[in-house]
Amino acid sequence: MANRIGKGGAAAGTLFGIILVAAILVLVNVISAGNFFRLDLTEGKEFTISKATKEMVRDLEDLVTITVYMSEELPTQLSTLRRQISDILDEYRNFSRGNVQIEFVDPVSDPELEQRMRGLGIPMITAQTLEKDQFQSVNIYLGMLVSHLDKQEVIPVVQDTYTLEYDLTSAILKVASEKSYKVGVLAGNTMHSLDSSLTGMNELLQKQFTIVPVNLGDGTQEIAADIDLLILAGPNEVPDEIEYQIDQYLMRGGKIIFMVDAIRLAEGGGLQATPLRSGIEDLLAHYGVRVQNALAVDRAANATASFSSGYVRYTLPYPYWVKSVPDLLNAEHPITNRLESIVLPWVAPIELDVEIAAGDPLAKIEEMAEAQREAQREIAEQLGVDLPEVEQEEEGDEAVTAAEQTTGALQAHVLARTSPQSWSISGHYDLNPQQRFAPAGGEVSPKITAVALTGTFDSYYNAQPVPQTQTPPVVPEEGEEVIAAPTPIGEPTLRSPETQIIVIGNAQFATDQFLAQFGANTVFLQNAIDYLTLGDQLISIRSRGATDRPLKQVSATTRSSIKVAGMLGTPVLVILFGLVRFLARRKTMAAREAAAVRA
Repeated sequence: MANRIGKGGAAAGTLFGIILVAAILVLVNVISAGNFFRLDLTEGKEFTISKATKEMVRDLEDLVTITVYMSEELPTQLSTLRRQISDILDEYRNFSRGNVQIEFVDPVSDPELEQRMRGLGIPMITAQTLEKDQFQSVNIYLGMLVSHLDKQEVIPVVQDTYTLEYDLTSAILKVASEKSYKVGVLAGNTMHSLDSSLTGMNELLQKQFTIVPVNLGDGTQEIAADIDLLILAGPNEVPDEIEYQIDQYLMRGGKIIFMVDAIRLAEGGGLQATPLRSGIEDLLAHYGVRVQNALAVDRAANATASFSSGYVRYTLPYPYWVKSVPDLLNAEHPITNRLESIVLPWVAPIELDVEIAAGDPLAKIEEMAEAQREAQREIAEQLGVDLPEVEQEEEGDEAVTAAEQTTGALQAHVLARTSPQSWSISGHYDLNPQQRFAPAGGEVSPKITAVALTGTFDSYYNAQPVPQTQTPPVVPEEGEEVIAAPTPIGEPTLRSPETQIIVIGNAQFATDQFLAQFGANTVFLQNAIDYLTLGDQLISIRSRGATDRPLKQVSATTRSSIKVAGMLGTPVLVILFGLVRFLARRKTMAAREAAAVRA
């Protein structure tokens, strides 16, 4: 009887345990239903949506629908793509609190839907697949449609997840935002235009912004008030009237990216160049940024370039193509804090007459330059060589520069600079890559190549006369001679609200050739434009994975040591393992024999 009670009690206890475990599992599922967790062990969290995206989807007030038009049957090389896309979209849905709806559709079985997709701009893709030892062509779809109310944005093809988060987040922002941003690119008095060397930039930015050329004609017309950002790509002999309109656009709170070329390259791709006058030198100097009429040369941090000589093509490091790597980029600024490099070809050095923001990582550039010069002087003394003294500006000079007229209400953030092994050249520009690159006099120091200014700006026309136009009287008196009377273009606004500009000593980096050759330049350009329009919402997303990590150079001795270790390391480890195992077994056997003797 007691045995039966004991068995019954054990069975009841087991049943209670099962019920308790089931209840706990149900409770855990209920609690975790609204939560989402993934473990991402990659360095840059490449498979987890960023904090910016999470905040953006949490703030959605209305339903956004993401429709994935993807074929069920995909080639082997794309077999995991559907799962990867689904995982990312699950995060969007979970963090959106129900305001992101996901739908997967296979268009192949619906001819009407296929026709509609062609109208949306989602193409049918022909892919190769290997079946029964033969390559076959299959037609598939890999597009997305993001829709909100009557707004739609299309991602035509998704072949991987590398840029998927940026594409999706920017599309959601565009359809969910009430404001549409317009970016204007100055036309006419520039070296580069949207329909020639900036076609890549134009195509790139049209995905997020409305891009329009800004042609000011004779300079009597204002820059349109609906232009959120103005870009000057290689200003060339800008006349005073247009310079005035640029200044007044800034005074009205406009934001500007100045990309200034110092040289004009020879037509036909020659290796000679002539100085280029932008026409806005005094304007920028008044704002506290002096773009030098010179080129920076960096012996330590540069990109490789390919050149042709007859039938021979060769590639070599090119000191005129300055490459700013992480140590030379501002790690605290949203535009550059996630970048691995920027290549600025034939870049002009920049000097600042405004206060550099406190805590700026590159703020001590002058101290670094002085330390570099001191080290050079010590080496010169040891070698018995005299270095020429660096010319210093005399204090008390009666001539007051335009830059010195600024109010000091601005703060500068240095975005990029060259390495300490840099110098500048001016006058005659020999671009030959096979010349001996050496500074005149041996003086080297880091140079600023890109800077962002924030604050309130004083108008250049505080102390300068406003350009005038010849305007005849509207209704001359009878018999009176019509005399053209010079009149100012307008009444200038003399101080701006809080606004921002970015000045880069180069425009070539944004041309089709260099955007295609150096992918990080694209990221830098987009980051700069986003920062001045959208803020920093998309910057952290786009910059993820934009890495450039070359192998570190090691000495010949180190390479030999690594090679020997690779050849002999494994056999030595196997021998050591066998020896340790042999000694362990021998010790165990000896212990057993000793125990047997004692028994």
